[in-house]
Amino acid sequence: MSNKTGFISLGLLAVLCSQAFAQSSDGSGIGLTGERKPGSINANGVFITPTVDLLVGNNNNVASAPAGVAKISSTVVSLRPGIVADIERRGDKYQASYFGQFDRYASSSADNIDNHDLRVTGQNYLSPRPDVNWGLRYVDRFDPRSANAFVAVPAPIHHRTTELKARGGYGAEGAPGRLELYTGAASKKAYQWQAPV
Repeated sequence: MSNKTGFISLGLLAVLCSQAFAQSSDGSGIGLTGERKPGSINANGVFITPTVDLLVGNNNNVASAPAGVAKISSTVVSLRPGIVADIERRGDKYQASYFGQFDRYASSSADNIDNHDLRVTGQNYLSPRPDVNWGLRYVDRFDPRSANAFVAVPAPIHHRTTELKARGGYGAEGAPGRLELYTGAASKKAYQWQAPV
């Protein structure tokens, strides 16, 4: 089930593509917020970083067909916009972000995908010692057929995920006696494939 996709970036960049996509984390799965990226647009204290990538490539086995079965080879164009907004108020930090991925296959429209990833995170200091980090995430995406190498599927698998994560801490960051409590919940729902109309 050989599958190979090659992409060439056309360099349709906006602002700081690599910087906006790099979101650090403390291991809790909650992105750190309030990080002002060089070149961000300052809109009354809200630091906005837009990005866009345009990739063009070829996939030599779109449907992940096994050996001996005819393979679909297709040019694929991938548009990947994103925007990150950071704000800091009285020591509290907030971030909202959106990243999309829109792939179009010239020879296999059933494999076209529209992915959306929306996040809101916050870091609140209740007093000098206790603090709370929290994050909400909504994902609406398709897994390409190549991601399901052991199961034959007629098209990408569509699913939606909602996540809530929180971390409460007491004590200075990095202090030996700091206490931390993590909690979270997630819901993921897959949708039945339907033939494109």
